[in-house]
Amino acid sequence: MNDYSGYQKHIFKYNIYTFFLLFAISIFFLSFFVSCDINAHTFLKTESTIPNELSSLHAKAAILMDGDNQRILFGKEEEKELPMASTTKIMTCLYAIEHGNLSDKVVFSKRAASAPKVKLGAKSGSQFLLSDLLYALMLESYNDAAVAIAEHIGGDIPSFAELMNKKAKELNLKDTHFVTPHGLDDPEHYTTAYELAKITDYALENKTIAKVVSTKFYTININGYPKDLSNTNELLGNLNGVNGVKTGFTNNAGRCLVTSVDRNNFNIITVVLQADTKKF
Repeated sequence: MNDYSGYQKHIFKYNIYTFFLLFAISIFFLSFFVSCDINAHTFLKTESTIPNELSSLHAKAAILMDGDNQRILFGKEEEKELPMASTTKIMTCLYAIEHGNLSDKVVFSKRAASAPKVKLGAKSGSQFLLSDLLYALMLESYNDAAVAIAEHIGGDIPSFAELMNKKAKELNLKDTHFVTPHGLDDPEHYTTAYELAKITDYALENKTIAKVVSTKFYTININGYPKDLSNTNELLGNLNGVNGVKTGFTNNAGRCLVTSVDRNNFNIITVVLQADTKKF
């Protein structure tokens, strides 16, 4: 089963894991730092300061990372290699922005047009600005947009995947391997919660990416016709300080979410991989 836009909005709106994870960040951690009058960056991950509920999460892997210094505040199997579904598209977007031109015209190939759902549904030969496809990629998680971007930047999917892997090596990631630009299930396509958090931390330094993933609604142009996009991350705009980043779901990867929270000059990146239920 592939990523699906309509259902994702409801899945993540009521996903107890991700909500509690972010609730713990915004309420527990920030309140802890203020009440104890300490610097958040000196906080150490210890059993005595982690809420019991976090340790019992049913998600296969999760992490809370200080976005300013990459300190791990909480981790559960954070170094375990797992599929990451459409959170893959964070790297796809990053590489496209670093090596493409936002004003480039991207032409959909037959392969892009035939990509699995969720998809934009553009026909072969349709033209888009690269900037518009990046919004389609990150807000609605369109798989055909991912293929079109990969072909435009790398020539074909395998070549683009190698470029993604090269970037991963540049970021000193040892447990991440890309096969596709969209993250549909493949046994050789994986990362860890920790390394996905590192990718996200690096990506958010790019102002264009930060702007795209923090956008709730956007309108793109398809051959002269407007199409409205809505971000699949229901936490965006509904929880104070959330400014991205990406949802993901496949049968094998389960429910995945990468989130950035910025409040009181304190930034947290959270990653949840392979959550399998909405309850604790």
